[in-house]
Amino acid sequence: MFEQSPAWDNWEKIDNIGPEGACNAPVLICVAENDYWYLDEPGDTEGMGGYHAWHSTDMRNWTPTGPVTDYSWVTTAEYADGKFYIYYDKPNDEDPHLVIDEDLTDGVYRDMGMVLADP
Repeated sequence: MFEQSPAWDNWEKIDNIGPEGACNAPVLICVAENDYWYLDEPGDTEGMGGYHAWHSTDMRNWTPTGPVTDYSWVTTAEYADGKFYIYYDKPNDEDPHLVIDEDLTDGVYRDMGMVLADP
């Protein structure tokens, strides 16, 4: 039988498994086997802003592909019917916005604006 320990002091730190330079709250999108996308802020690049995408076929080696939003605080993303749906909050933790992107490598995306009013 498997049991989770109630203590939080029994873990071992591992090296970052994401792309070098990513710095904030990552979002991982598994499109298919050997087709992985990582969204995050490029922390080591001054003035680039927004969230960027990295692609990998093995989840070890990541290739940067460029910006996917102009705004930080991406909360989640999904892939369906050949499109990426990227949700972000503006301002932080309020008013969900949506970006739709068909190709995370071309720098072209549609910001649909606010899609739900914050209750």
